[in-house]
Amino acid sequence: MVGNHEDRRFKLFSENRAKMHPNQYIRIVKTLTIQIPETVDFDDFEALMAIASTLYSKGRLSLGQAADLAGLSKRAFMEALGAYGVSVFNYPSSELDRDIETVRLHGAGL
Repeated sequence: MVGNHEDRRFKLFSENRAKMHPNQYIRIVKTLTIQIPETVDFDDFEALMAIASTLYSKGRLSLGQAADLAGLSKRAFMEALGAYGVSVFNYPSSELDRDIETVRLHGAGL
């Protein structure tokens, strides 16, 4: 019975996908419920920014995805990142050191 249910879901997914314009895509999202004690002064926006900025800093979300999660434009999200201790230039210092060394060894004509 479970296989039948899964088969039907896949068939519906396939039929809907076939009707979509080539530039459309299916967006799959997760819903997360967090219980924060009322004694903690923390609003929804702060929670979304904390999650979005952390996922962005770890490279799990692009700038656009993180901005969407926080409900901001890319520009507004970039401006807000500093308050959460995250650089807009999500570039690990180890990679920067390696790039500087490469330029030293091979010259600027790369």
